[in-house]
Amino acid sequence: MEVKKVLVLMSTYNGEKYIREQIESIIHQSYPCKLVVRDDGSTDTTIQILKEYENKDLLTWYSGNNIGPAKSFFDLIQRADNADYYALADQDDVWDLDKIKAAIIKLKEVNAPKLYFCKRRIVDSQLNVMNITNTLIRKTTPNVVLLEGGAYGCTMVFDQKTKKMIEKLQIHYDGYLHDVFIYRLISMCGTIIYDDNEHINYRQHSANVVGHEYTGLKKWIKRFKGLPQRANNHSRSNCAKELYENYKDIINTDYSDLLYNVAFAPESVACRLKLVFKNKLESQYKTKVYALKIFILFGWI
Repeated sequence: MEVKKVLVLMSTYNGEKYIREQIESIIHQSYPCKLVVRDDGSTDTTIQILKEYENKDLLTWYSGNNIGPAKSFFDLIQRADNADYYALADQDDVWDLDKIKAAIIKLKEVNAPKLYFCKRRIVDSQLNVMNITNTLIRKTTPNVVLLEGGAYGCTMVFDQKTKKMIEKLQIHYDGYLHDVFIYRLISMCGTIIYDDNEHINYRQHSANVVGHEYTGLKKWIKRFKGLPQRANNHSRSNCAKELYENYKDIINTDYSDLLYNVAFAPESVACRLKLVFKNKLESQYKTKVYALKIFILFGWI
């Protein structure tokens, strides 16, 4: 296999407890890669740990103001040197040693722009596998992706053309995460590659910014508890507006009407009706489609 240049981009914040394990799992990947870290204003010993690895010439890093994980990752992508592929990494997981190699093998089969992500192995703080059902991604078309997530940034690997597309984003809204935006962008402008194999220990602990998704009864209890706040939560439509305003000239024309309707649904009854009765909305779970349509009719999108 021809060796490609791979940059792993990691954002850190007060990660002293677990970051060494993650760094070790990245620098010992079976496929060669370089680790670039942006520290998001840590106040613990994270920076000292980064300096140790920098002195061993095992990573490069820089620091910035505390701007949160989404903006921190966007900054990493904007500043990253040219490479063939880019992988995103959280500070507290542990990668299988073949994670990068598995992604490159899949990515080489598809023309650019392209985005790879894989299933996660849910583990506790001590890396013991937890008895939690992991989401199986069945569909990655915009009919699903614009309304629900599923691709986690810590498993993402993408090519240089995708990086260049992300760089064009003019950020106006802070209500969605970087991985949500990237996933939705490439679903309409490129190719999504989902690997149903697990290549990452996704660590669950008290300091997670975003943990695993709830399933079964817990998922529905959480959803109904959040109904009072949902009326003012327009993260899906605001993300769609960003996509529409920045990329409407290059997205797949098959999805332009869908994107417009999602973007302007909160203020347009016509857009809401088209989403519910014309656009073919889908979900990983059949029952969820009906709930989504009800939320859309109320403008909760």
